[in-house]
Amino acid sequence: MSGNGETKSAPAELTLEQIIERCNPMGNLDELLIGDLTSADEDKFFGILEGA
Repeated sequence: MSGNGETKSAPAELTLEQIIERCNPMGNLDELLIGDLTSADEDKFFGILEGA
């Protein structure tokens, strides 16, 4: 607590699930030498990240 009676709140923390929910689809990844990902591919990818 600071000297003037105010309390400081801790910074908000995001869960991995919240971060993933805010992400946009990856789209065309040809420039990275990776073919387009289907929705199923993206779901699998983010599922792996969520489980990590």
